[in-house]
Amino acid sequence: MLKISVVIPVYNMEKYLEQCIRSIREQTLLDIELICINDGSTDGSLELLETYCGQDSRIRVITQENKGVGEARNRGIREAKGEYLAFMDPDDYYLDERILEDMYQAAVTHESQICGGSLSEDHKNGQWIRKEFQGVYTKYTFEQEGYIEYKDYQFDYGFFRFIYKREFLMKNEIFFPPYIRFQDPPFFVKAMIAAERFYALPRVTYCYRYGHQNLKWDERRICAILNGFIDNLMMSREEGLSELHYLTVDRMLREYKDKIILGLESKSDKVLRLLLEADRQIDRTGLPEDSEYKEGVVPLIYEWEQKAVDRERNIAQQANAEYENIKNSTTFKVGKGIMAIPVRVKEYCKGNKENCK
Repeated sequence: MLKISVVIPVYNMEKYLEQCIRSIREQTLLDIELICINDGSTDGSLELLETYCGQDSRIRVITQENKGVGEARNRGIREAKGEYLAFMDPDDYYLDERILEDMYQAAVTHESQICGGSLSEDHKNGQWIRKEFQGVYTKYTFEQEGYIEYKDYQFDYGFFRFIYKREFLMKNEIFFPPYIRFQDPPFFVKAMIAAERFYALPRVTYCYRYGHQNLKWDERRICAILNGFIDNLMMSREEGLSELHYLTVDRMLREYKDKIILGLESKSDKVLRLLLEADRQIDRTGLPEDSEYKEGVVPLIYEWEQKAVDRERNIAQQANAEYENIKNSTTFKVGKGIMAIPVRVKEYCKGNKENCK
């Protein structure tokens, strides 16, 4: 059996593929495979993948119609032959050559279902590699090596810095939900809940390329993140993970607030229904007593309604201002003077019909 299968979903990432695949091929752990799922790319991604496949027998290319990154990863899980699975996005990469070997050796030595390390971020094409984070995002990094109980961790981001035992995922039917956005956190949370604990390494195990994406937040993407929030709210509530529950509520009502309001402004019934469903999943008793989120989505909906009122008021004020400008213009005054003559003639004729014949 191969030691690790690296699953890479690819959709129009021609620009970044070379660095991504090179960083995997150069790993000191040789007994691996790269499963590249070409998810209906329309650029030169497939041609590049086929070239790499011809250069390295460890690379497999699977082409399918565009189904989204979650479905592409799921196919990789099913097709994989490795003992463990690693997930890599095609615009990301590994910073050094020993990452897979270190994670695999730690996972096998400590008989861990899930093993991973710290995250780094590539800003501006490598001009700055960020390795330190603040606030809740300090959970992107680990200070010491050893097992961590998920009940003591309760975090939802950064799934790609870990490897997962394939047998464990298959046995527990852990796959990515079919959302076009925010499918990673529900997968990660479900896996962590099932494993109960994971083995952590302080060393950096992944480099995430940051700031290059320019997404259009349409109804489908907004509904996808709401579905992801609903999943995590349900799981955290059922498992008594109050810290994760609060974090999920905070992400929904603060981090993604503007995007959700954008969906409401589009008058999408789907967005509104999913938002209300998410509200029903919030466990108010699990929130801190002084939490600003005790009212759930009500303030968010109020803000959306207030913005709609303000927008209508601004439109009316702008229309009135434009009308006043027209009334005060020379053209309007001249036209008004010219039109006054037939108006006076018409009024005169009303009382002097004989003279107007």
